[in-house]
Amino acid sequence: MIIGVGIDIVDQQRIEQSIARFKERFLTRIFTAQEASRCNDCRHPVERFAGRFAAKEAFMKAIGRSALRPVTFVEIEVLNRASGAPYIVTHGTAKMLCEQLGVQHIHLSLTHSAGIAAAVVILEV
Repeated sequence: MIIGVGIDIVDQQRIEQSIARFKERFLTRIFTAQEASRCNDCRHPVERFAGRFAAKEAFMKAIGRSALRPVTFVEIEVLNRASGAPYIVTHGTAKMLCEQLGVQHIHLSLTHSAGIAAAVVILEV
């Protein structure tokens, strides 16, 4: 059964400007070390950062922002399977909320095109 759906779209230029302006402070507040490393190692890092940012926002919308304890961006980690498919790993409060809600599967779809990145997250019990 689906208990949450979230979608988000991000202007890649906005992410690029945030990285240029706030540098490491922005990156460490939003992305885990593993995410940052993977994004920086690819041919289009801003595209990758934007996709991951959209995924984190979509997850927060799916889980609901009315939680007593807020979820931070680094508690939502976007990784890739060997096939390249993205998936979400939760930590801290995000993990606790998923456990409380009985979430068994977090479905994630990402896309990048023409300066935008978008993500859809579906939570299933």
